Order: sequence, then structure tokens, then C-alpha cells
Amino acid sequence: TRKFDVRVFTQYKIDILKQFGIHYVTPKRGFETVGGYDLLKRYIRNNIIKVLRNPEIAKHYGLRIPRGIILAGFHGCGKTFIARAMAKEIGLPMIEISSGTFLRGIVGETEQRVQQITSLIESLSPAIVFIDEIDEIAISREKTMITDSGVRRSMQNLLMRWLGDENRKSFIIGATNLIEDVDPAFIRAGRIDDICLVLPPDRKAREEILKIHTNVIRKVPLADDVDLSKIADRTFMWTGAELEKLVLDSARLAMNEEAEAVFSDHFERSMNAFNVNVPERTQRVQRMIKTMQSLENVNQAFLKEALKVFAREEKDKRIQSLIESI
Repeated sequence: TRKFDVRVFTQYKIDILKQFGIHYVTPKRGFETVGGYDLLKRYIRNNIIKVLRNPEIAKHYGLRIPRGIILAGFHGCGKTFIARAMAKEIGLPMIEISSGTFLRGIVGETEQRVQQITSLIESLSPAIVFIDEIDEIAISREKTMITDSGVRRSMQNLLMRWLGDENRKSFIIGATNLIEDVDPAFIRAGRIDDICLVLPPDRKAREEILKIHTNVIRKVPLADDVDLSKIADRTFMWTGAELEKLVLDSARLAMNEEAEAVFSDHFERSMNAFNVNVPERTQRVQRMIKTMQSLENVNQAFLKEALKVFAREEKDKRIQSLIESI
């Protein structure tokens, strides 16, 4: 089994990472705290985690070490949470990089910075490298050609060279809300293995997320009249982040009123304070699905299965008709 020796990450090296705006993270929670998304978790376990944790067994079957995955979905759907849980499941440290870490405005400075950062990452690998909003550095070169001074293109070329290096030891997890803006060269096979759509949590997932945020990540004293199943029914198209905020807002109301527990009325008032534009979100999901269907490096069989599960678990005519129309 591939193990990581935490002693490699001395405080000195962690301080160097901080100088470049890079954060070293030790994930504490695995997939047990990711509510729902059972099909996605199983796919990641079978195609990524199992291989990374058992490289010798994978080698027996002629499999190479996975290179990376892109998680595509809009804000609040748990992409960062899933990425950290993956790192915990794999048993590797996690290096989190924002898209602005690489780019500098002066020609030559950006190239030097990219080389320094990628060299540093490889010296600390094997490790998980999480790049949030990866579309900002991997934006289609056609869209930047007119206004770009050459800095961004140089950065992209160096990053693609690193991603395509057959000796690369780091595993990349990219997250994006705008998969349609990502340059296809960045996410081709050989650089990235999979692109997975992270849909909003379905009804079953919403109930699990509510249970996790009331009884696993934190202990919330729920009154007997609180029915998380009914709350899940009423939060169609809510994101995981919004469900967490719903729990926190409800608990805060109970605390301010010095109630002995969090009652259904607290949830009711908190839900009424949210403004979730369901039609707009449904349209966004439809656009993202169509984009995923057009990409080459997407497991279309898995995508179809994920959509079927989503429609079945949701049991909402709005989403079922949306899936059927695609």
C-alpha cells in the first residue's frame, strides 16, 4: 500500500509553501462525512483510490498510477469537501493552490514562479494537489488570445508540460464551476484521467447531509418535531453548503431564544430566509450536462448512470423531465 511519511513535511517546507501562497492540509474526514453521492464515491474509490493505495496490484493488471480528476459543478455542491475526503481516503497529504498562485503580471516572473511551484510540489510528492477554480488558469487559449500579453499563454504551456510529464508523482484534483471554459488541452487523457459532474444533492443526499451536519460533524439537539426527511423534500436544488447554513441558522435561532432544543419552527423560519432560484439552477444543471456530454475525456456511461440515479432519487417531475429532455 502506498503510504506517506509525514516527516517529509517539515515545518521548514510548510513555511516555503506558505511563501508561495500554497496551503498544506491534513484532511481529517473521509467519505463517511460526504452525504449522498454514493455513485460518485464508488466510482472514485474503484478508479482512483484503489489504484493509488495499491500500486503493485494495479501494476499486475497493467494499470498506471492515475493522473488527476476534474470535479465540475456549481458553487456549494461539495467539490472541495469531496477533494479533501479523497485525500483522507487515499492517505496522502493535500496541497491546496488557488488559481492566482501561479500568475504574475511580468513576463518571465510568471514562468519562473510556475517552475518553482511545480518543482516544489514534485519534491514533496506523492501528494494530492487541489486547484480550486482551475478554469481561471486553464481557460481556453482562444478566449485569451486577443488581450493576453503572452504571460498567461506561457503559464499555461508550462503547466500543461508539467501535467503531461510521465514522471509526475502528484495527483491533481481540479474544481470548476465553468467546465465549458476550460481548454480541452488541459483535460485530455494523459494529463487528467476523469471529469466528473458533481450535481446538486438529490433528495436522499440532502437528508444524509442534514443528518451529518446535525449528528456527525456537530451535535445539534433536535426536538422531536424535526423531520429531516420532510426538510429534504422541501429543499429541492439546494446545495450542501446551503443545507449546512440552514442547520447553523436554525441552531442560532434556538440559542438566541434560549430554547431547550432546535424545533421545526426554527428550521421553518430559516428556510423562509433563503432565496434559492430553482428555475435558474435547473437551467444551469441542464447546460452543464450538455457540456459534459460534448467533452471527450468524460466517461459517458458513468455520466448516464449518474443522471438516472439523480432522477430516480430526486422523485421530482422538474428534474425528471429535464433529464429526459437531454
